Amino acid sequence: MLIQLMNAPAGHVTCRSFDVYRYSWKKDGRVLDTGSGQSKYMIESPGGSIVIKSPSQQDDGVYQCFARNEFGTAVTIKTRIQRAGIYVYYKVN
Repeated sequence: MLIQLMNAPAGHVTCRSFDVYRYSWKKDGRVLDTGSGQSKYMIESPGGSIVIKSPSQQDDGVYQCFARNEFGTAVTIKTRIQRAGIYVYYKVN
């Protein structure tokens, strides 16, 4: 699992598999709403990367990807995601 969540307009968490018909994601054990245009989360196509629009502290948590096809469901390990940043401080004279 590739994780790219940083101080940016959006963060990406990648889940990839072959011959998958449908991806879904859970955060802290709850299925994420990725279908509506107003959702904070969306699944990129092709592939199963989830995009987190305007990441904030509320997006920190445990994520898990589910990849489904006609043979069943593949599940990733649970992955803790926490935002981090580099802050620049300026000395004022």
